[in-house]
Amino acid sequence: MTSSGEYKYFTLNAKEQWIENNYPTPDNKETIVDIREDGICLRSFKKFRHDNMILLKTYQTTDFALDPCGVLLYSIDLETNRILLIDLNTHNNNYEEIPCSEFLQPISIKVGNKNIYILDENRVYFVAKINYQIRRFFEIGTYPTHMNIDKDENIYVFDSEEKQIYKISSKDMKVSTVLTDKEKERIILELSTSSPINNNRNILTEVIDFELGKKDGKIYLLTNNSLLIINLLDGRFENKINFASLPGFQPSSLATDSNGNIFIGNIGESEFQSSIKIDNTGNISQIAFNGNANKIMLNKAEDTLLIVSNGNKQIDILKLKETFSSTGVYISKPFDSLKPDLQWHRLSLDAAIPANTFIEVFYHASNSTISPPSSEDQWTKSPLNPRDLLLNNSLGRYLWIKIALHTNNEFNSPKVKGISLFYPRQSYLRYLPSIYQENEGSKEFLEKYLSLYETLFLSIEAKIINFSHYLDPRSTPEGFLPWLSSWLSLAYDETWPKNKFRIFIEKSPDIFLKRGTREGLLEMIDIFLDNDDKSHKTMNISEDTKNTDKDLKVMVFEDFQLDCVKDNKEYLKLYCIDPYSFCVLLNPLMVDQKAVTIVKKIIENEKPAHTIGNVKLLEPWFYLGMHTYLNINTCLSEQVFILGRSALSRDTKMGTYEDSGQMDVRSRMGKDIILT
Repeated sequence: MTSSGEYKYFTLNAKEQWIENNYPTPDNKETIVDIREDGICLRSFKKFRHDNMILLKTYQTTDFALDPCGVLLYSIDLETNRILLIDLNTHNNNYEEIPCSEFLQPISIKVGNKNIYILDENRVYFVAKINYQIRRFFEIGTYPTHMNIDKDENIYVFDSEEKQIYKISSKDMKVSTVLTDKEKERIILELSTSSPINNNRNILTEVIDFELGKKDGKIYLLTNNSLLIINLLDGRFENKINFASLPGFQPSSLATDSNGNIFIGNIGESEFQSSIKIDNTGNISQIAFNGNANKIMLNKAEDTLLIVSNGNKQIDILKLKETFSSTGVYISKPFDSLKPDLQWHRLSLDAAIPANTFIEVFYHASNSTISPPSSEDQWTKSPLNPRDLLLNNSLGRYLWIKIALHTNNEFNSPKVKGISLFYPRQSYLRYLPSIYQENEGSKEFLEKYLSLYETLFLSIEAKIINFSHYLDPRSTPEGFLPWLSSWLSLAYDETWPKNKFRIFIEKSPDIFLKRGTREGLLEMIDIFLDNDDKSHKTMNISEDTKNTDKDLKVMVFEDFQLDCVKDNKEYLKLYCIDPYSFCVLLNPLMVDQKAVTIVKKIIENEKPAHTIGNVKLLEPWFYLGMHTYLNINTCLSEQVFILGRSALSRDTKMGTYEDSGQMDVRSRMGKDIILT
């Protein structure tokens, strides 16, 4: 509670205040609001929403795989049995045919950091991304149908005939089985007994897609009517999610993220056409995409969902965006005036209300604090989007406030930044003769009418009371910065960032004591160049420069510091020939060209009148005879091999950067190639 003149008032304008004064209500997620640093808004959710679409040229393709970079999409052409590539960044619908070997009957494709993996009949091929040559291959199982890779690029292959999952280790390239015979029988038995429709039927032969959990160590097998979840560590059947509640749902593919969410594509053409998302609690929700999802993929950053649809002729790109619930309600704890039967005065609302959103305010006064009204009829409702509200029919010691937020656009939310609640009732009507207060009807009208002027004058009075805020460089409004700087005889410079100019105004009295000195000049430059990164510093270079390093922003050299090179005219040209001149060097890694212009202006305004100040932005390279400072704008790089100019044991060493052989590039028996 705060007092201002004739009024007392309560204020909510900070996150801690909103939380402290929030009345606990049942956890109804549909009506809860988000409390943030800058106020309250509708509850937000991250959801995938349609962002773009790419129409593909007609190809007979099978399977798709997204590169870890998230913009390169690979597929396989069934006519030529070759790899196809499309760059999603260019929004070009032309496939690029990769010049690689022709496969026999490719089934699945996956992409890692260095390799493209192709499941062709019962072989898994490793194709180098650098030149698309086959590095090695493994023969796996009898009738493999699905393949996947984990974050370490271990390969897992599902064999429908053997009912087995094979693993190819990326470390030692050894092939092993995931499920033992006993584990397979146990899983099949549990599946058969848990599904009356598939009683005594091998459900593993109906697998449509096969996916690995990102972090949970699980295997997901997608069938025509369910999702089977198996623990990768011990092979135990963990759970089964049926699609019986989704009429006409026909799953096509699945993807998983690191939070345990599962995305399943749908190619059904009945009333239920949406693809679905299953969260880590088992709840099923629809993805905002209607159409046949032949393939569904998630990028590495997990913020983009790619859906190949329309018979592999179209790619729909869904981005993860912030959306808001349609309604949210905030109910305050009772505000206590300490006076029974008090007439509350007015409510001021500081809010941002975008298009297609609106705010409703309700209030209720009583002498009891048992609980807020349970019936809507007991609340007094304000007009929509009130900025300033006269509280009529609000008689009581305690006042409850309810704020309802609404939106018709899921991407926008109204936001209440703060509220101020004034009491007791003090109207400008008291300044008029008593005859204007005798009639209750006219009295009420006059109070409302005069409250318009009262609101205007009260805001002006509040500014006068809080005038000291305008004298504080850190709190004064941006428009007052030129006025405040003029008091200190500072020329307002619009090229300065506003936050740095505030600091400059705050420190200017101390800087003026050092004006015309090296220390004062460097302090001004330091304020301008400071980016809140403590590792970057402006350093006053003295005769001892041992502490210089690559994090220096500014170096200053004066004539007296160059006594050791007075006889070398080349050095003097670089710095300063005149004894009344100095040189300011700026680090190119910390300062850009725009900042150089402002630094020159600072030096010109603040240097002593009889001196000459030179400013030089260092170049980020090594150049003999020029401004070259080791570990500041120059570093010694590793030795590299240049054909015709390198010698062994001097600037070149023998080594290898690949762990496997490549045809026509490197093939060493026992080193890069192993006969299997």
